[in-house]
Amino acid sequence: MTKLSLLALAALAAASLAAAAQPAYAQSSRPHEEACTSWGFMRDASYTFGAVNMCEHPVHIWFLPRGEQVTDARVDANTVFSTGVAISEFRGNWIAATCREGYEPNTPVTAENWDTILNSNYRCVRRRR
Repeated sequence: MTKLSLLALAALAAASLAAAAQPAYAQSSRPHEEACTSWGFMRDASYTFGAVNMCEHPVHIWFLPRGEQVTDARVDANTVFSTGVAISEFRGNWIAATCREGYEPNTPVTAENWDTILNSNYRCVRRRR
């Protein structure tokens, strides 16, 4: 084997060992599913603020208006997640995280993590039962 082949083989082995050394939750993480949702005021839901799941699989959404409690729910494909916030009560200061059903954000949706969630700097990990 050439020196270059040995280096490539060593790099591959090191990458495999690094992946195996990660905790199980890290190995089962996946990107968030924010692209699945379209947010706005839902006419069919009495003009409450919400999102439509446009993906072909269920997602789970966590919604947190500033100064309020988080609301979360499973949302089937092509169905609406209503926050219950009417157009007259909407203040426009909120964050949300979206993961495939069975997963949750690796960063909790809380006021302390506002900027992380707002900037989509989270991944989805298997839900702890």
